[in-house]
Amino acid sequence: MIVIDINGKVTERKYKGGISEIYDAIGADCFDIVRLRNGTVMFVDDKGLLKEGAMERVNWKATYLRLNQWMENPQDISWEMARRSLPPIIVGDVAILQTHDDGRESDLDDASRELILKLLGESVE
Repeated sequence: MIVIDINGKVTERKYKGGISEIYDAIGADCFDIVRLRNGTVMFVDDKGLLKEGAMERVNWKATYLRLNQWMENPQDISWEMARRSLPPIIVGDVAILQTHDDGRESDLDDASRELILKLLGESVE
């Protein structure tokens, strides 16, 4: 599991399959799922934008990943609706995992991990 905090620090944790690990990683009691590229998903604080001081807790690296995914298929974006909706920002710490057809999540496969880390300008090792 890749975790990105609001200060831009990127860490990796071994994901054992428990939902409590996600809650712990993002420091929230309710989450939303934002789809990224290659079957990866980002778990975000469901109430992040509604919390006091939200604009001081914008996660710019996570926001970049969300926008990067949008641009995968720009022809599918309703640009007029995008202009009138909430800004596509991510607030709070996030966790990124791989999704599977059977509905479970796991640590990222090597290709997805490498893509995410390269997009963030982090070391792939």
